[in-house]
Amino acid sequence: MVWCFRKFTHKEIKSDFELVGLSIFWGLVNLALWEFFSGTKIVNETLKNIYVAALVLCLVGVLFSYIGSWIALQKWWLAVKVCLKSRPVRFIKFIREKLQI
Repeated sequence: MVWCFRKFTHKEIKSDFELVGLSIFWGLVNLALWEFFSGTKIVNETLKNIYVAALVLCLVGVLFSYIGSWIALQKWWLAVKVCLKSRPVRFIKFIREKLQI
């Protein structure tokens, strides 16, 4: 999923830490999807065969990395990222002012 995400966004990997972070995030997405869909009988019967399960999970991974890359390339997501990035900096400045560091 991480490789597909990077290919769909046309961005280079900046560091190994970024690769690990994306792998953990997309792994949690896969786990959440597995838990959500594993309760249905059709999915359980289909995924008993290891080859079918591997194919289905690979296709789901590619689909969700495409959706994630589409979201990452939207202009409104940039505003969300800027908002999320600026909060910790403001919090650290607030703490420094209060503690007079």
